[in-house]
Amino acid sequence: MSYSWLLPVSTDVCGAVVSEPELDLSQLSHSEIAALVYLQNLPKLSQSILLPDDLEKRFARNIQIPLEELQAYLKARHDNSALSQGVMLCAQYGIHFMDQKEVESRRYLQPDGSWDFSYAQRLRNLATPYQVVRHDGVLLHLSDSQRRIMDAEMAMPEEVIGSQSNAGTGKTTILYEMVERIAVRDLKPVTVLADQPQKHRPLLHKLGKKKYQTYKSRIHLLTYIGLAIELLAGSNRRLAERFGIALGTRYSATVLVERAQLADPSRMGVDQLAAQSWEIVRRYCNSLDPVISERHIPPSKRLHMGKIEAAAAVDSAIRVWNAMINLTHSDMPMRGFHLVKLLQLSNKTLPERYGTILIDELHDAPRVMVEVLQRSGLPLRMLGDRYQNFRGLDLPFTGTLLTCEMTVSLRAGTRMADYVNPLINMHPLRSTSPFSADARKTTEFHEYPADGLPLEPAVMPAPDEWGVVDMLIRGRKQGRAVDVFDPGRTLSHFVKDCRELLKHGRRSTHGALRRYDSWESVARAMIWSPAFQRVEEWLKNGDHFDLSYRSVPESELIGRPLNLIAVKLHDIKSFELPILALPETLYYLAREGSQRELARTLSMLYTAVTRGAERVHLPDSHREWLTYLDNPVTA
Repeated sequence: MSYSWLLPVSTDVCGAVVSEPELDLSQLSHSEIAALVYLQNLPKLSQSILLPDDLEKRFARNIQIPLEELQAYLKARHDNSALSQGVMLCAQYGIHFMDQKEVESRRYLQPDGSWDFSYAQRLRNLATPYQVVRHDGVLLHLSDSQRRIMDAEMAMPEEVIGSQSNAGTGKTTILYEMVERIAVRDLKPVTVLADQPQKHRPLLHKLGKKKYQTYKSRIHLLTYIGLAIELLAGSNRRLAERFGIALGTRYSATVLVERAQLADPSRMGVDQLAAQSWEIVRRYCNSLDPVISERHIPPSKRLHMGKIEAAAAVDSAIRVWNAMINLTHSDMPMRGFHLVKLLQLSNKTLPERYGTILIDELHDAPRVMVEVLQRSGLPLRMLGDRYQNFRGLDLPFTGTLLTCEMTVSLRAGTRMADYVNPLINMHPLRSTSPFSADARKTTEFHEYPADGLPLEPAVMPAPDEWGVVDMLIRGRKQGRAVDVFDPGRTLSHFVKDCRELLKHGRRSTHGALRRYDSWESVARAMIWSPAFQRVEEWLKNGDHFDLSYRSVPESELIGRPLNLIAVKLHDIKSFELPILALPETLYYLAREGSQRELARTLSMLYTAVTRGAERVHLPDSHREWLTYLDNPVTA
C-alpha cells in the first residue's frame, strides 16, 4: 500500500493493555490513550472509511479530544477483542507503530498540539530512508548500512558476519532486531556476549521486561567470563564455585610466590618476582599461543635479560600458571583472561543450544574468545568499532564471510563529523569511509579554558584514575562541585593506596597500582602525564582540602547532571550522553613515535567525543593538541 502513516503507540504497550486483566492508564500519555481508543474503533471505522488518508484524518480528530474524555471512554467501554482486531487491521491499511522512544519525542505533533500530517513523509526523506515492517507490525526506519547488514543477516543465517561500525550508527538497534527476529519470531536460541554485564542494559531496555521474561529461555545474556565458566565447569557446580572464589581472591605477591614455589636466584625480591611472572602469564593469556615462551616476556625487560635469566623467568611463569589452573589452593587468585585462555586450551566448543552468537562491542572482546567462537561453527554476528579499541589494535576477527561498514551516526548532528574525521584521518588503522552524522540533529561544540572547568554541568571522561582525581583536585581548588561516577566503587581505594605507597612504601592491590613496588616506579612509568604530576604534588604537599565526593547513579549520568561528573572513559563506553566535556588529559601522548600509542590516544578521543549528543565542551587548547598528535616531533 503506497499511503502509510505511523500511530503514536508501540506494540509493547498494545500487547500489555490487551493482556492485562485490569486496565491501567496511569503510565500512558495523551497520544497513547488516543491511539488505543482509535485502535478499538478501527474495526468499525474500516467498514465505512476505505481510504487510508481518511483513516489518518479520523485519528487527527481523535487526538484533539481532551485526555479526561479519552480515559473515561476506555474505562467504560474497553473491549480487548476489538482492540486486538484493530491491531491486526493496521498493516492492511498502511498503519504502522512507533517505537517507544519516538512516541515520547512528540515530533508527530504541531506546536499547537495538533496532528502533523507531514510527519511520516519527513521521516521517509531523512537520514534513515529505508523502511522495513517487522513481523509484529512495527515500522523500522533504517539507514542504508543498517539495511545492508540486516539483509545479509537474513540471507545467510548460518554464516559469520562482521561489521566495522562507527560510534552512534545504531549497532544496538541492529543487535536488537537480530534478537527480535531469531528469538521472538523464529523461536530459536540466541546468545549475546559482552565483557561487562551493564553492556546488556540497552538491549534489555529495548526488549522490555515483559518480552524478555517471555523469551528468557531462548535469549542468553552472558559475559565472556560467564561463558567460560559455563563451558569449563559444565554441570559441575563445585568447580564453578571454585572458579568464582578464585576470581574474587585478591592478588598477593607472597601467596603467588609461595603457592607456585618460585625461586629467586637474581634476588629481585618477592614483589618483583611475582609481578614479572604475573605479567608474562597475562601476555600469554592474551595471545593465541599454545605454550608460555620468551615471546611473552615484555620486550622492555627481555632486552636486559641474558638467556639464563629469560629461561628462569619463563619457568617461573609456567609454575604460576600451573598453580593457578590446578585450583588446589583457595587463596590463589585468577582473573577473567586466565579462564578464557583455559577455555581455548581445553579445545571445548559451544554446543548448539547457544544458537546464534551476537557480539556488540567487538573491540572489547578478547581475541582468544573470538577464536573459540569461530571454531565452534555456530552462526556468529560481530559488531564493533576499530576506533574504540583502547589497545590500539584492529578488531579481533579474521576470515569473516562478509564485512559491512556503518558510518552514519544517528546519535549526533553534522558538526560531530567535523571533529571526528580529523581523528580518523590520523589513526594508523583508518579506513577509506568517512564518518558522517544525522542532518536532522544539532550537536553544539563550545570551548572552555584548558586550566579550568566548563561552566555548564557535564560528564567529563578521563583516561584513568589519575585523570579523575586530577579533576576532583581542580574542582576543589576552583570552588566547583565535582561528582564521580564510580560503578566499581574503587576510587577511594585508589586514593588511599596512593597515600600508603607514597608515604609508607606499602604495595597496593588496586589494579592501577598493583604492578608497582614503589612510588618511584610509579613516577617513572607516569612521567609523561601532567595529571599524575598534579596528583603527586597534591599528595606530597599534604593539602588538607576535602577530597570526598558524591557518587552519582547511572540515571543521573545519562540524564541532566546537577554538577560536573568525573568518570573513567572505560565506564561510559556504551553510553549516550546529552552534555559532555573532554578534559585535556585525554590528549596526552605517552610515547612519541609509537603508532600503537597514537592509535590508543586517538581511540580514546574518538570514543569520548562520540558519546555526546547535544553539546560537547572542548578545552581551548584542543587545536594545538590535535596538531601535536598529527605530527608530534615537529610540533
